[in-house]
Amino acid sequence: MIYICTVHFQTKKWIKRQIYFIEKNLKMSYRILSCVPTGYINKAFYVASNYEPNSKISFNHADKLNYLARIVSLEANPEDIIIFLDGDAFPIAPIDDYILEKLSTHKLIAVQRLENDGDMQPHPSFSATTVGFWNEINGDWNPGFTWKDKYNNDVTDTGGNLLEKLVEGQIDWHPMIRTNKKIFIRYGLAFTIT
Repeated sequence: MIYICTVHFQTKKWIKRQIYFIEKNLKMSYRILSCVPTGYINKAFYVASNYEPNSKISFNHADKLNYLARIVSLEANPEDIIIFLDGDAFPIAPIDDYILEKLSTHKLIAVQRLENDGDMQPHPSFSATTVGFWNEINGDWNPGFTWKDKYNNDVTDTGGNLLEKLVEGQIDWHPMIRTNKKIFIRYGLAFTIT
């Protein structure tokens, strides 16, 4: 089973498009859990929550993803897959084989936004791992852990604490880097899945 955790922040603009492309490009059994704007209902969602954490806006997205992951952990098996997907992100080609192949050799796969001033953390625009691994490392999307950007500034962002867990544990993960190959779309940017 695949559990997809997605956050649609303040707008429902991308929901139908995201559901369409998930249905088209994910053949394995899946359930979608989402934080959605208040009052939004869609039968495609296994869970549609209006959860609004009591956190600063810079932590809001991470807190919602962590909340959805906790819900998944209540029912999922350790070998089940958890995918984190930004509300405006969706696969435009089949991804089942890619996910299974990469997770057979890496603990985590995720977009890495090097084009964003050298951001090196796993990014939740697309990330996948097993539920067991996420729980084993106490997965956390919050900012906090810092790294140097390409201008030598200390920065943090969503995924910072996850990067810290991967670095400290010397855990091999597979970064997905932006390329011209259009397999995965976010804000109109194409990311490869090689």
